[in-house]
Amino acid sequence: MKLVDQIRRITNARLRGRSGLFHIDIDANGEIAGATESPGGRFAFAADQIAAAGGLVVPSSIDAHLHLELAYSLDRVPENKSGTLLEAIRLRSEAKQTMTPESVCERALRGIGDEIAFGTGAIRNHVDVGSTAGLRLCEDVLAARERTRDRMDIELVAFPQDGILRGPGAIDRMRAALRMGVDLVGGIAHHEPTPTDSQRHMELIFDLAEESGRSQNAPNR
Repeated sequence: MKLVDQIRRITNARLRGRSGLFHIDIDANGEIAGATESPGGRFAFAADQIAAAGGLVVPSSIDAHLHLELAYSLDRVPENKSGTLLEAIRLRSEAKQTMTPESVCERALRGIGDEIAFGTGAIRNHVDVGSTAGLRLCEDVLAARERTRDRMDIELVAFPQDGILRGPGAIDRMRAALRMGVDLVGGIAHHEPTPTDSQRHMELIFDLAEESGRSQNAPNR
């Protein structure tokens, strides 16, 4: 059970577009049941309440594109002298081969913690399962997600960073990542060498999504 699932009231909160303070009631499904004006004064601490103390309460933000496996790893990557995306991808690919499981999980946890601190409530992470990453990074991000399950909703996308046609075994690794618990199928068609290969890339990822039942909503975790 997530911590938020245990909360039944937020007290003395400010709301956008409204003056005064309010108590926000939360039902057993975690949905907002309503807001009532606060009569003021202090309230005794309760395990099922959060004291906003006059703070503004707004919906949490969503980070829809993240790479937790590469968080805080800039010091591991040489300078991108050309300033191009392709060189950045190449340098990252080389750096990934030196990353240990412990460092990946530790950096991912740090990234998740920082996201929470800035008000993020959900993340969609494109986890690298390319030829230079294998399934190592995927395993460590899955571990980080499990350790923060009570604080953050994280959706994982199997991402073939090195391409599919130019990345040997990419589809097999993506299929394996889905079996490990990754939620969705991703792609990077522009990283293929020709337009024809890019089109084939798209066909392959849609085929995999249909094959694995991920062509619609991600399964409940």
